[in-house]
Amino acid sequence: MTSTQQPPAPDGSESTSPLAGTGLPDPSGTRIVLIGAGRFNELHQLPATRRNVEDLADLITAAWNLPVANCTVLRDPASPRDLSRAVEEAAKEATDTLLVYYAGHGLIDWSGHFHLAVRSSERESVHDTAVPYAWVKEHVEKSRAERRIVILDVATPPAPSGCSPTPPSLRWREPTSSPRRARPPPRCHRLARNSPRSQARY
Repeated sequence: MTSTQQPPAPDGSESTSPLAGTGLPDPSGTRIVLIGAGRFNELHQLPATRRNVEDLADLITAAWNLPVANCTVLRDPASPRDLSRAVEEAAKEATDTLLVYYAGHGLIDWSGHFHLAVRSSERESVHDTAVPYAWVKEHVEKSRAERRIVILDVATPPAPSGCSPTPPSLRWREPTSSPRRARPPPRCHRLARNSPRSQARY
């Protein structure tokens, strides 16, 4: 019988992950949140989002050898708290890679702030029926994960009449490393795609 020994880490310590040095995320420290918001009480329906997140979950878990428990698939969240809780928990648990994917409607409130829609969201009351993107961004930035990625695949309805929307920031604040950990600062990425059928506002 032959045994395979993992090569030592660059600092001389023994590697603890079979994927160390491959460039792939460490499954044990990776958390994925895939949100498909397609059913709405008031907004236009987006039925394809459910299949999109299911296919994406199968692809990522297979390609990254990721335990199913580390990949949260949230279909048609009913309330803002349903969505925010999933992101919050994943952000706290991730240490290697954090990926948040949202497919659905992007909404703009009367102050011009960008939100992610859920089933109960209302266009005339965005501020308290949808999830502020700034909140999602803040919790992702605070995560200990080395790599943090947010992907938005959104359809954006027109802003409320008389509102001049402010485009959501495409820049992350430059992260700083903790003095207790001698490592490079985490890398943050944000990708956004606006539906060709909707108004491009950012």
